[in-house]
Amino acid sequence: MSVREQLDWEARWAKPVAAAAFVSVGFNVAASLYVSASIDTTPDADNTRELLRTVDEQSGVFTTGAVLSGIGGLLLAVVLWYLFNATKARRPELQKAALVLAIVGPVLLAVAAILVQLNLIDRAGEFLASGPQTETRADDLVADRPALIQSLGLSGALALAFATIMIAQNAMRVGLLTKFLGILGIVVGALYVLGMIFPLGTDVIRLFWLIAVGLVILGWWPGGRGPAWESGEAEEWLSPAQRRAIERAEAEQAQADAPPANGDGVGDEPTRKRAPRKRKKKRR
Repeated sequence: MSVREQLDWEARWAKPVAAAAFVSVGFNVAASLYVSASIDTTPDADNTRELLRTVDEQSGVFTTGAVLSGIGGLLLAVVLWYLFNATKARRPELQKAALVLAIVGPVLLAVAAILVQLNLIDRAGEFLASGPQTETRADDLVADRPALIQSLGLSGALALAFATIMIAQNAMRVGLLTKFLGILGIVVGALYVLGMIFPLGTDVIRLFWLIAVGLVILGWWPGGRGPAWESGEAEEWLSPAQRRAIERAEAEQAQADAPPANGDGVGDEPTRKRAPRKRKKKRR
C-alpha cells in the first residue's frame, strides 16, 4: 500500500473508529449506571451476604450490566486495530502479534466477565438454598471461581495488556500519539493486569485514554495532530514548548541571515552625506 493509499484508508475509517471509541466508553459507563439505578439497595462492599441476596433477587440486572460492559470491551479492539495499522504503516517492524492480542484479549475478557456474573448468580442461589447463611460461607462461595473462568480472565487481561503497551509505545515513537498519551497507554495496559489482582478502581484512566485517542483520530486534539498523521511517515510529535523553541530559533536565524537595511551588501559602509560648501564672495 502506498503512502497516499494508506492516508486515504485512515481518513475513510477515522470517523467509524472514533465512534467505536466513544461508544465503548458509553457502554462501560451505561453498564455501571444501569446496575446502580436498577437495584433497590446497593449492598455494602464488606457485606457479601447482602451482595448474594441482591444478586439472586435481581440476577437479570447484573447479567445485563456484564453484557453491556463486555460490548464496550469488544469495541476497544476496533480502536487498537486501527491504531495498529496506522502505526505499522510508519513502523514496519511492529510485530503482528500485537494485532492478534488486541483482538483476542477483549474477546476473552468479555466472555470471562459474563461467565463470572453467571457463576455469581449460581453461587447466590446455592447460598440461599441451603447451608448456613454466614458471612464466612458467603465469602468462600464468591471466592471459589472455576479454574476455566480464572484462566480466561487472566489470559484476556495479559493479552490486552501486551497489545495496548506495544501499540501505544510504537504509536508514540512514530508520532501518532503524544508522549503523554503514549505513556498513559502503557500505564493503561499495565492496569489491565494489576486491576485483576488489586481493586485499583482505575476505570476513569482507561476511559479518558480511550476518549483522547478518539479525539486524536478525528483530528480534534487541542493544538492539532502531529505531522505524522498528514505525511504518512514517522515524525516526532513535538510538544507546544518544543514548537515554540524551534520557531524562536528559526526567527533568530532568519534575522541573522537578513541583509543590511541599506541593501548594498555585507561589508559596505554607509555613505556619509557631505555638508554643502559655502561659496566665497568675490572681492571687487
